[in-house]
Amino acid sequence: MKLDREKDSLGMNAKKNEELQVLRAFAILAVIAIHTTTYFTLGKDMDALRITNIVLNRMSTYFAVPCFVFISGFVLAIKYKGNFRSESFYYRRFVSTVPQYLIFSLAYMVFADFGNITGGKINISVSGFLSNLVSGSAYFHLWFFVVLFQLYMIYPVVVRLYEKYNVRFVAACLLVKLTMSSLVMALGVLMFNTFPLSVDKIITNIDLIIRNPVFGKDAVFVSLLFWFVLGIHVSRHYGKVRAMLTGTNLMLLGFGMLLSAAPDVHHIFSGLKEGYNYSEIPKQFRVSHLILEPLSTLLALMFFLALSIRTIRSSRFFAVMDSIGYYSLGIYLVHAMIIELIRKELLYRWGIDYNSLIFYPLTWVGSAAISYFAVYLISLAPFSGWIIGVRKKKGSGRVERAEPSL
Repeated sequence: MKLDREKDSLGMNAKKNEELQVLRAFAILAVIAIHTTTYFTLGKDMDALRITNIVLNRMSTYFAVPCFVFISGFVLAIKYKGNFRSESFYYRRFVSTVPQYLIFSLAYMVFADFGNITGGKINISVSGFLSNLVSGSAYFHLWFFVVLFQLYMIYPVVVRLYEKYNVRFVAACLLVKLTMSSLVMALGVLMFNTFPLSVDKIITNIDLIIRNPVFGKDAVFVSLLFWFVLGIHVSRHYGKVRAMLTGTNLMLLGFGMLLSAAPDVHHIFSGLKEGYNYSEIPKQFRVSHLILEPLSTLLALMFFLALSIRTIRSSRFFAVMDSIGYYSLGIYLVHAMIIELIRKELLYRWGIDYNSLIFYPLTWVGSAAISYFAVYLISLAPFSGWIIGVRKKKGSGRVERAEPSL
């Protein structure tokens, strides 16, 4: 009986790893979709192209970052449970993320200032570099590492609280999420007729309380803590969750995900029609998003995890997604640079810009493919584990993944 249980456990862990790898692939492709479709904000006409990009951008936004946070909690919960040494945990977290973050923060600062550097002017300073490290602002996507560092710092406490209170702790984190990120902000609108400040200012001030001013505007763990704890919870009960999702109608999940995101998309349209630029749309246009965002994200996670579970192991699609997921950390690190190079050095030279339909699929597919192959080539180099989290395995032509972060 004990041997059977051990075999079942090993089999379930293998399924976890395979399915999580596919989920990683969906998440990194969604990240690239966000950073590709964001160019719709530069357009002026409210046409089918812009509307399509708004929908794709919002759906990817609901899923991508919370999914990576969910995966981080999930992966940590597999290896670190019960009584584990915090020193060993922090050391492994350090070597799996900090060197990569330092290297790419410097690389992106050089990349962003490349024109000045080639002209003989260097605007990079030690103080600027340190400031960017703390805030995660060396480039637009690196803020996520600051969030990861915060979650890693509190994980030993979080997992012990989870093990003591279990689902009650998950519920408490959800309550914090709803209170701080959604319901409190929505309350500002209800106060509109009696509160002397504008709705936008109310929500903005509450937003500043939620987000740590020491870090970048998005680089604070509180609003993402629930997805981290949910990853821990699902990891500990994966058999039941897997059985539930296997029997769930994918079409129904997808429809629910789209339906919950519809008010947010509608209010973005409303803001744009009022003449606002996307970045200047007042937050009162986004109140429905603030309320429904947890539901939209949960449905998106369920949809893509269910899709990952149902991916046929012998299919070519699985092989591709498994490989993309394997290199997801490196792809995340390099993709922003690749997108910019494709946009400036390739597409614009051909007269293709964000007003062209072909711009978006070419940028998305091109940046995903080039990022993948760039990371694969880097993985074959010495010390690649310190650069992109994947290193060549000694004595073989294969590569092995460092302890995963993304």
